[in-house]
Amino acid sequence: MQSARIWFKRGQQPFDLLRLKEFLEASGLTVRNTEWQLQSYIVPQLHIATEQPFLIQLNDDEYVDEEAEEFSEWHKNDLAPETFLKLNECNVRFEIGDGNDTVLTTSEGIFSFVGQTSLDPSLPEMRRIFISITEAVDGVFEDNVNGFWWYKR
Repeated sequence: MQSARIWFKRGQQPFDLLRLKEFLEASGLTVRNTEWQLQSYIVPQLHIATEQPFLIQLNDDEYVDEEAEEFSEWHKNDLAPETFLKLNECNVRFEIGDGNDTVLTTSEGIFSFVGQTSLDPSLPEMRRIFISITEAVDGVFEDNVNGFWWYKR
């Protein structure tokens, strides 16, 4: 389960995983590269070592902008007007999950078994990190565990 997402619009200077890693390390966090893999399909991730470790991956697939529009419509009554408009502009997102998932490596690939998440984005340290990333990318933060949306107006 994705505990949280940070939706944003890819700009001329893309905020990719390398730039995110540099940003987080400059904040004093310990970050290492990792990935999950299914045969030849590889998804790069960052593992962030905090009291509650977590993973971040970048999703820039073509459907993300359509999902942003769908999510904004579904949550139209829950979102502030500025957040609704901002979410409609987004075409990429960082997906955030628990860093303590069980991992199995086989000849077919590297698999992560994801169950109920223990990552709570509302905890002060987590919220501070996620909001700082959201501000850096001028995006919208979505807490999937607690049903919270945030956008700096």
